[in-house]
Amino acid sequence: MLSSIQKKDNNPFVDCFVLTHGDCDHCRGYKENFYQGDPKKYGDKNRKNDEIIIDEMWFSPMIAEEHTNSDEDAYQQEAERRLELHRNNDNDKDLPGNRIRIIGYDGNKDYSTLNHLREVPGTVVKKFNSKAQDNFSLFIHAPFKEQLAAADKDKNSTSIVFQARFKKSPQATTFSGLAMFGGDADYIAWGVIHEKTVRYGKDKTESALDWDLFLAPHHCSWTFFNETPQEDHLEPEESSLEILRYKRSGGRVIASSKKILDNEDNPPHYAAKQEYIKKLAGSSDFYSTAVEPKEAAPEPLIFEITADGVKKLKSAAEVESEKIAAAISVASLGVIKKPWCY
Repeated sequence: MLSSIQKKDNNPFVDCFVLTHGDCDHCRGYKENFYQGDPKKYGDKNRKNDEIIIDEMWFSPMIAEEHTNSDEDAYQQEAERRLELHRNNDNDKDLPGNRIRIIGYDGNKDYSTLNHLREVPGTVVKKFNSKAQDNFSLFIHAPFKEQLAAADKDKNSTSIVFQARFKKSPQATTFSGLAMFGGDADYIAWGVIHEKTVRYGKDKTESALDWDLFLAPHHCSWTFFNETPQEDHLEPEESSLEILRYKRSGGRVIASSKKILDNEDNPPHYAAKQEYIKKLAGSSDFYSTAVEPKEAAPEPLIFEITADGVKKLKSAAEVESEKIAAAISVASLGVIKKPWCY
């Protein structure tokens, strides 16, 4: 997840970049497209290459333990560069391009001297890139300490999971829009999320399980519902179905995946799609990024968060042509096609 690409001093940047975990399909292109290093040294060559500065990185300690591709390695190295500035109390540690948050707990590598940078499951984050927000926040759901300590842990099970929360005003007592992002978290992780959220009452006090938009975990894989192959584990786990029951009126599920066919692929998985549709008002509330608005020419899926709830706009072209007012909060799921400037 990244915030919209913008420009400052003619340099492309994003306020915040959240890497849920280090699988290559989640960070492919990072090394080529994002600037790594001291932001003061960003120069004409970087500008010519349109290298994007990340003002604030979100970093899971799990990435420090599993290195399987060059983009993940580059992300880890950049994170460690920034963390070292904080260890040394460097004067530049809080500059845009040096900022960093640690999400979740440590595994084998110790970041205990940097707890002031840490956000753990069960907390609400209201500040992004050193800017406090009064109508937007994130509720952090995972990863958990026991997941990082497990002998059989993998990247998917330790994904960062969070709920994005939109309010029409700081004084509002309810949310205009709620979107759940689960990375590749499997049914075991979601079972723990459900159990802990209910045990501590956050499902009620924070509406932390409610959703209007639900990004199907692991690209609409069966792993959200049960073990694979699905033929050997036909019935979804009750805890996964329970998560889906927190859908608010008009809820939608989005599959970030290739076209979903009735075959043996996993992900995306046809039976998983059918399980999601059972919990929705109809199949029209299930979206696949590969075929929207049409398979021959897919475009970003764009949802408008309004005071009256979540609305889907017709297309990215319509958003551009109508020049939507900057005051309207827009939640976008998909690939950002071009930068915008201020």
